[in-house]
Amino acid sequence: MSLLRKLHLLKCLLTVALAAPLLMSCYNYDQEEEMTDTSEKYINLKIAVNTGGQNATRAGEKPAGGEDGDGREAGFIRENEVSGVTVMFYQNNAGINATDAATTMIDYCAYYSVTFDSRDEQGMNESPHKDEAIYTTGNRSLKGTPLDVTKSYHMIVVANLNLTSQITGTTTLATVREMVSSKAYNGSGKNIDATNLVMASEEDATIDFPSTTPTLDGPDHYIYNFSGIRIERLAARIDFWTKYGANVAYKATTGTGTDVDGYEYQVYKNDTEETPTSTDIFKLVAVVPFNVNSGSEYYIKRTSKYDNFAARSSEIPSYLTHETTTSWVLDYYSSAAKTAAAHPTNLSNTLTAVQALAEDDAKWLFMKDVQATDKRYVLGEKDNIIVGYPMENTIDDNSPLYYYATGLAIYGYYYKNGIKDAAHTTKMVYYGYLRHQGEGSGSYLAVEAADLSTTETIYSLGRPDMNYGVVRNNIYRISIDRITQKGTEPKIKIKIEEEKWRHVDNPEIYI
Repeated sequence: MSLLRKLHLLKCLLTVALAAPLLMSCYNYDQEEEMTDTSEKYINLKIAVNTGGQNATRAGEKPAGGEDGDGREAGFIRENEVSGVTVMFYQNNAGINATDAATTMIDYCAYYSVTFDSRDEQGMNESPHKDEAIYTTGNRSLKGTPLDVTKSYHMIVVANLNLTSQITGTTTLATVREMVSSKAYNGSGKNIDATNLVMASEEDATIDFPSTTPTLDGPDHYIYNFSGIRIERLAARIDFWTKYGANVAYKATTGTGTDVDGYEYQVYKNDTEETPTSTDIFKLVAVVPFNVNSGSEYYIKRTSKYDNFAARSSEIPSYLTHETTTSWVLDYYSSAAKTAAAHPTNLSNTLTAVQALAEDDAKWLFMKDVQATDKRYVLGEKDNIIVGYPMENTIDDNSPLYYYATGLAIYGYYYKNGIKDAAHTTKMVYYGYLRHQGEGSGSYLAVEAADLSTTETIYSLGRPDMNYGVVRNNIYRISIDRITQKGTEPKIKIKIEEEKWRHVDNPEIYI
């Protein structure tokens, strides 16, 4: 080999040797950048069981109307316990009411168990409060998920149900908005037999990663914390409260005449008497709810600006929007007209059937069965008896109340002059519809069976929007306000308050 060729080969080898460290340096730089981009990131969600509404204040024995009402009330621990949540993330700046929901995909769905954080004491609270119980998911790794911390998402929450098997890679927001639950709790829903209450988003939650500063928890461990994510129960609750303007006492059977177990109420001689002076006695024996929805309910609450099916047949409803004094909440069965003179199949304990129930029927909630066990449910030093947990049942302005509106039958004995023999005893059942939004501070008249109308509607009575109905996460509390003697047919004045687990006070009702 010539000397010139040897020098050329040596020059090439030297060039390669000098370039090698540079190549190695580029490789290490790329590796370091990749490690920084894949630092461990977590999401931590605080889920609040919402007492409801927004900044509600008490308004003196009548509803302010709409979602807010007159106050709030925290539920019992059994009613706000959460064991886990299904969370669904999607991207759409318009949120839950996006018009392109049919093409908006659910990016990620997961089920997280939760741990208890804090809760309010059960019962009414003079100072407004919004979150009655708070739970946390703890730190959940984003590794292996499609969630991108450079993007913003909206999130839907369903508590106490694992729905991950129903959410696939092709599930859209439109599909989720139409998802339906066939249960609102575990148990019969009668009295206190309801646990693991199903809850869903109360508001359209936003998970904005770019606008959220993560906290550092160890080297390269970044925690994105989000709070104020509120959920509400799909079920409502009906209570009977023994609060009264005069003394009320639970008295068991004396063993004489026609006496029975129940709460004894003093009777007023007239509507103006301030202290009851009549010697008559009314004894509350049992109650039973009627026209109770036992079918299905949407997870996502919806409202309409129209008051009947015909008007809204082509309308896209609003999702997770707050109810107003003119909007109408839609239940699952609002997708069809509610005008037929017949009870729909989704309603149990229909008003027609309740009128035929025997005095010892299992559907009646007898005071003798709940008085002793429910003593812990005391409100204002008076027994507050939970009747049950109905699902949403809202009606149109042209729906016959008799066939569609949820209400309560009140069964009792009226003792003339307080004498409990057959000659002085009258068995009486009164029927009253639950009010959702009242029409002022006036009184209402609930009636005996013979006076029930099968044709009255909100429209025919000239009542305001959503006057009758059951809406999720509300407590409908009935109490006897005044019993006035009237010959052999006493008039009983019933007050129905709508407390919102969310808490709305409704006007008085006469029966």
